[in-house]
Amino acid sequence: MRFNSSPMLVGSPIRLHAIGFGPPVRRMSESANVTPGSVNMKALPDGSAVLTAPWETSGTPRTIVAETAWRCDARPTAACSSSPERTLGLSRWTLAAPSAERVVNRSEGTCHTIAVSLKSTDLTFCHGTRVICDGRVTPGVTQITQPGQEVSAVFRAPCDVLHLYAPQELLRECYAHVCGRAPGGEVMLGNAALVPDVAVSQLAHALVCAHVEGPTVNDLFTDSIGLAIVTRLLSREIHATRKAQRAVTELPRWRLKRAIEYIDAHLSEAIRLQDIAQSTGLTRMHFAAQFRAATGMSPHDYLLQRRIETAQVLLATTKQGVLDIALATGFCSHTHFATVFRQRVGETPTRYRAQVRDADHLTYRCN
Repeated sequence: MRFNSSPMLVGSPIRLHAIGFGPPVRRMSESANVTPGSVNMKALPDGSAVLTAPWETSGTPRTIVAETAWRCDARPTAACSSSPERTLGLSRWTLAAPSAERVVNRSEGTCHTIAVSLKSTDLTFCHGTRVICDGRVTPGVTQITQPGQEVSAVFRAPCDVLHLYAPQELLRECYAHVCGRAPGGEVMLGNAALVPDVAVSQLAHALVCAHVEGPTVNDLFTDSIGLAIVTRLLSREIHATRKAQRAVTELPRWRLKRAIEYIDAHLSEAIRLQDIAQSTGLTRMHFAAQFRAATGMSPHDYLLQRRIETAQVLLATTKQGVLDIALATGFCSHTHFATVFRQRVGETPTRYRAQVRDADHLTYRCN
């Protein structure tokens, strides 16, 4: 995220670092008249300096504007005249009593609208013709609307909502800060759902509470909190998009059937992952991921499970020796077979065979 390096100074005394370290700050608006008459600068041995009196500015800090119409950016033009394409708008929609009136906004500007619920309310919220929410909304719930998208709402309870209007240039700067590179085109936040976010809720309340205090708030504070909210929501959406892109589709049924048939047909052999993948026409990487998505098991775990299940059947229904059964089910030694069998069944192969036969003998005597 890009900031200009010229500091805006408020308060006294203030330490200035000559080498430019410290938090990035925003350049004072050109419309602000600076009166440095009584300012004294004292040099310190470490190369920094101290202001012994404040700078006075006649510029008026931006405020959270009370909305006269729902979701309308009602900022005075002068409030963002220095760089309107990068200035975050702030307004607040409050209702002291329920209203049956349906409010509509067509987002005709060029900004994304970010809504943050400051208190619980009950409403029906529509995104175009689709109902997004019809019920209770808790504090901290956020909603993002793209430019040009019609939204409407009916508030069945008192409400208090903070609206932020993020222009495209600001979103591009935030994107570059989050991703470490400039976006390839317009940055569009597409998730219109109502999503609770504790961090955004705390930031919004801090911003609102500071503006209630009035004279202690300046543009730097407003910009910092506003940009933190925008960056948080942008990061959340980028993360969700990347996660969705990484989501693996399940192995189609016909491919899963082919893989299982291959495993069963070659159970006594040394089966490699590449062999199973080739039987389905996929690479090892894609097959393994899709197989796990379809079965909840890795191909290796599934293969061991099939070997043990087959061994259980042979132990219960044949007189083959344990070593013969181990080799017939693809194990290279009696020891390896016994270890895996006990891990998955809970008994050694010999003990399992004895238990099954005892159970069968008891059933025969009862009959």
